[in-house]
Amino acid sequence: MNNRDKEGTYYEKTYRRHNLIRLFSFSVQQVHDIAVPILFLWLLFICSLLFWLSICNSNMLGLGIAILFAFIFAIAILTSNYRTCI
Repeated sequence: MNNRDKEGTYYEKTYRRHNLIRLFSFSVQQVHDIAVPILFLWLLFICSLLFWLSICNSNMLGLGIAILFAFIFAIAILTSNYRTCI
């Protein structure tokens, strides 16, 4: 008896399913390599926005300086555990 239908044999269907799983499976290192620069850019955007807003309001200049130091500290943390410099 022929084990072939319109989608193909069992082995062809299994091969296609494994290729689809392989296409959407990422290792932890790949996710880390993608996520860390994106998070870094979001941190840069948010900190620069807060720094700009605090500079515009002269009463909050101390907050702006504190945010700038927190941003520098965050860069140091991100780059210390990351194998390449961003």
